[in-house]
Amino acid sequence: MPSFGLQLNGSSLKLMQLRRSGGKVHVQSYSYVSLPKNLMANDAIVDQDGLATLIRRSIEKPAFGAITTNRVSISLPESKSFVRVMQIPVTNESQVESAVMFEAESYVPMPMDQVYFDWKIVRKLEGAMEVLIVASPKETVDAYINVLEKAHLKPIAVEVESQSLERALINQKTQETALLIDIDAWQTNLIMIERGNLQFTSSIPIAGSTFTERISQALGVTPQKAESIKREVGLTSTPEYPNIKAALQPVLVSLSEEIKNIIKFHYDHSQEKITNVLLCGGNASTKNLPEALTEALKDIAGVPVVVSNPWVNLPEIQDPPLSYEQSLNFTAAIGLAIRTLEE
Repeated sequence: MPSFGLQLNGSSLKLMQLRRSGGKVHVQSYSYVSLPKNLMANDAIVDQDGLATLIRRSIEKPAFGAITTNRVSISLPESKSFVRVMQIPVTNESQVESAVMFEAESYVPMPMDQVYFDWKIVRKLEGAMEVLIVASPKETVDAYINVLEKAHLKPIAVEVESQSLERALINQKTQETALLIDIDAWQTNLIMIERGNLQFTSSIPIAGSTFTERISQALGVTPQKAESIKREVGLTSTPEYPNIKAALQPVLVSLSEEIKNIIKFHYDHSQEKITNVLLCGGNASTKNLPEALTEALKDIAGVPVVVSNPWVNLPEIQDPPLSYEQSLNFTAAIGLAIRTLEE
């Protein structure tokens, strides 16, 4: 049965439905809506009825095509979830579940009876196993499910946004070790992938809006004008805007330091060399950002920072009706939609 993916966070909602036909994959429908500030706060739902109404409107009048089902898979914001790989000293699979539940209590930063919890074995070692654990507060998940039901939708799967991004961007056959830098409007999610599996995630408040605010303050222009300048000029000074690079340097340094901390944490706990650093999200296409981060991280990352391809795991995609920049903004929604194809 068909279903679609819904990415929902504090800044926007994105819908994506894919379909297979004649050996090809087509975008059946997509929609993007910026959220009014009164519906969510810090990725928590404030107005369930208002949000449900907005979701219904985006389904009834999508930006492209038509949603043909009420079945939906949804992603939870990274800031509302906990993702980590832990090692358990057990080799007998019949003992794994009890060992996971015992060990998880020391990792998950909330009482276990207050979260929804899932896990999977990612690697077997000599005398131990590596297990990916994912936990989200019941209060958060229940609120999202309530909104979907108010919007007359049938939720069939809930996952953390980093899982959706991993599905869209990481080739499981290559088992690569990569760092995903998901730059949204209001936060940046740093997602460590090792041997093709999630390892851990971190969310920081330095994001696209931070660059925009800095430009607005430095040039004395409106936030709308600053956003336009960011998109057109990026992180390089021009004759018209000779001070842009200097104005944005403190933001770039702060972002780079946070990324360095994540890379250092990885190398403190693993021997796996990072082979890719990939940008995704709505602000990944900011001009000169990959080059600036490559230079800032060269001593620790050792590989170029590149903008990702949201369709890389769908080689059979046929003429997607989104530009490359739009597709970057839909990366998690594309990952969710791929899940619906697999199911």
